[in-house]
Amino acid sequence: MIKNDKGSTLILLVIIISLISVTGLSIMSVTMTQYEIRKSNSEIKRTFYMSENGLNYAYVDIYYLIETTIEESEKTADDFINENPSNQIEGENIFYNNFKKNIINKIVKKNYNYPNTYIEVTNKDILAFDNNRLLVKVSSKYISGRGIEKIISADFIIVVPSFYEVKSNDLKLLDLLSIDNWQICK
Repeated sequence: MIKNDKGSTLILLVIIISLISVTGLSIMSVTMTQYEIRKSNSEIKRTFYMSENGLNYAYVDIYYLIETTIEESEKTADDFINENPSNQIEGENIFYNNFKKNIINKIVKKNYNYPNTYIEVTNKDILAFDNNRLLVKVSSKYISGRGIEKIISADFIIVVPSFYEVKSNDLKLLDLLSIDNWQICK
């Protein structure tokens, strides 16, 4: 019998090249999948932080609204007290009532939107003071460029300032605004 090995080397070479190609494609596929997972995780984290940043924007805006409302209410009360020096108590009441009315109006009218971040006061139709505290429910939604959406909400609690602390410059504005019930909604 004559042994003919002329084509077997070629077949063996084709099989080896095919195995190497399949292995390379598998490794490349796994690497691309890992990259996409890492990229998605980074995008999810970024979306979370941007949504949380929306609450920070809202905090700063509400803090500023409190500051300006105190100044306006103090001026209104001072004007009344200057015209009616014997009626100090009524001047205090004017301060408190003016602050309560104006802070609610300013919160309802404020536009809280920032690029790709949508901030909403979810209870603006029922805002009311309870024991000199105003509960403002704020929701922040961020939608990434890839369509990933994250919503975070928190309760902002505004306390009516003391007229005496305002007049004596002992007021600490940071004590008038606090955050509670922070939660991830989506």
